[in-house]
Amino acid sequence: CPAQCAYCYLHPLGLTKSRPEPRVSPAEVYSQLLEHTHFRKDIFGRSMSLFPICIGNYTDMCLTPSNQSYLLKLLELHKKHASDTPVCIVTKGKLTHEFLGKIDQLKLRVIFVISLSFMPELYEVGTQPSAVRLENFSHIAEYEHIHALHYWRPITAISTPDSTTAAVQIKSLMAAKASA
Repeated sequence: CPAQCAYCYLHPLGLTKSRPEPRVSPAEVYSQLLEHTHFRKDIFGRSMSLFPICIGNYTDMCLTPSNQSYLLKLLELHKKHASDTPVCIVTKGKLTHEFLGKIDQLKLRVIFVISLSFMPELYEVGTQPSAVRLENFSHIAEYEHIHALHYWRPITAISTPDSTTAAVQIKSLMAAKASA
């Protein structure tokens, strides 16, 4: 991930503060996914297409222009090969109307999980400020096929020291049109 959040689970893996390089093409990602034993199988008593997949678990797919470009290519292939399977994308990036419009046009079920802890910026070096991430919610609310959830990660005494602060943060999320 190009960011360097103080609490990130990618630190021990050496996967922070570096520009991600694609290991395989978007086409290869979908080739491997479609061949996977559990994808679209009825192993849980219902169609796997009901279970969402998450894209970009070892980076932020929206934090850089190159990541956003790669994500758009992945979503185009997702539309072609697995359009009934919802997609989740966890991000701290800025989501522009241009980018969101391209995703919405695909008419996929895309859920952006906006990681917003209200931590001071020194704990989330390389990410967008909280105010920008709050704007993402109101931008996403303008589109039909994409949705946004708030991911309060991490929730600590640093960012949320008391119930009054928590209430203010929740009100700001509601005002920004966060779904949940």
